[in-house]
Amino acid sequence: MTISLIIPYYNEEQNILKTLNLIKAQSLLPNEVLLINSSSSDKTSEIINEFSKNNTELNIRNLFANTKNPSDSKNYGILNSKNDFLAFMDCGIFFPENWLLECMRSNNEKDFDIISAPIKFSAKNTFDASAIAQLWGYNSRHFVIPGSIIKKKIFEKYGLFENRRAGYDLVWKNKIKKNSVSVLMLKNISIRYDGYNVAENFKKLFLKIFLYSTKSAKLRGYHKDKIYIFLSIIFFILFFLNKNLGI
Repeated sequence: MTISLIIPYYNEEQNILKTLNLIKAQSLLPNEVLLINSSSSDKTSEIINEFSKNNTELNIRNLFANTKNPSDSKNYGILNSKNDFLAFMDCGIFFPENWLLECMRSNNEKDFDIISAPIKFSAKNTFDASAIAQLWGYNSRHFVIPGSIIKKKIFEKYGLFENRRAGYDLVWKNKIKKNSVSVLMLKNISIRYDGYNVAENFKKLFLKIFLYSTKSAKLRGYHKDKIYIFLSIIFFILFFLNKNLGI
């Protein structure tokens, strides 16, 4: 069973070496690593090329195709992959050295379509913890695309991700759920964000809501952007009428 590891990146020169070294430390190495440049303007690509020269055993392919969003970068990686199993990861996420090994070991025990090391949400400050608690539940674990290994034939059968900045993963997961695709969420390992999970303060939270809502607009089968915009309008009206009531 052969694995292609797909990682999109955009201006990750501060994080990319950490991600590359986490790949190198894997107890089971992928057969190829596809790093997809989402139109970066910094030196991430040069760092990758230099690392690749010194670590040829990783079979790194640094690809650029004028992609703009994580979804179309992932899709480009899927279409250019050479193996039957596709592993997905993002920069800025910590994943343990036994991530790939445990996923494939579990697949050997029973043939699943998707094996996922769930993401565990923790927090860097009190505000981040409050936001996590409201959105997902504090210290909860969830199936997400980063950390998952998906059979390539699943994409061939049910289609690729829709080209959007946000929400595309939820729409795709809802699609496969309707088609009874088998998913195993591992219990013994998880991944986690290195930085803030949601936001560090109110200002950054609303900026994030605005960004994700505009980037996921008109995405078929996705309605969280409408909910976020509606709740934001209610908040600002209440805050304008009475600051204490708004808060």
